[in-house]
Amino acid sequence: MHFVRIIAFGALLLPSDSVLAQQANLLLADVMAQYQGAMQASFTHTMTSPVWDGQHVTHGQIILQDDRYRIETEYELIIGHGADIWIWRPEDNQLLISSTDDEGLAFAPGALFRDYSRHYAARDIAVTQERGVPHYQLTLTPVSDNFPVREIVLWVRQPERLITRIRVVDYNDTQMEFRLSDIVPAADIAPGTFEFRPPDGAEIIDLRS
Repeated sequence: MHFVRIIAFGALLLPSDSVLAQQANLLLADVMAQYQGAMQASFTHTMTSPVWDGQHVTHGQIILQDDRYRIETEYELIIGHGADIWIWRPEDNQLLISSTDDEGLAFAPGALFRDYSRHYAARDIAVTQERGVPHYQLTLTPVSDNFPVREIVLWVRQPERLITRIRVVDYNDTQMEFRLSDIVPAADIAPGTFEFRPPDGAEIIDLRS
């Protein structure tokens, strides 16, 4: 009988799902506050999918400010302004210009680093270690149905509230993972960072309607 009472009392001490969600969303608000200005970092991007074997791995640099971003990899330069995207591939001497809808913006750096409240709610929080450093692990799910992303998991470094790892899973079980290093919040962004002029003779393909 005493054992049953002890078990019941211990259950009362455990945080409920609603309390965990509340704590997770408070932490998420703190995290988003770190990214309201500018940010730059190095990253490793890994993509896996049941459609193909193995992994696709890319290394690069990202600069983020408001709804603008600049991503440089060994293969291409990507500059985004809101829904418009410029992709420069020097090997092909080609500039591709396109735009995306709300679903596409769900995968844009703005949504993956700072604009979580627009699309997601935090449902769980845990304390973990990432590369030997204490982190919070936040699990986010979409606030609306029929959203292309099923789940996002954030690894947030204590105590700075900086994201060092992001895992995105869509409904086709394709996974994108970003590991960040050399993170500079409130970075001083040089003028012209989010502008690009292709060289003379470059092929320009504008797919915007």
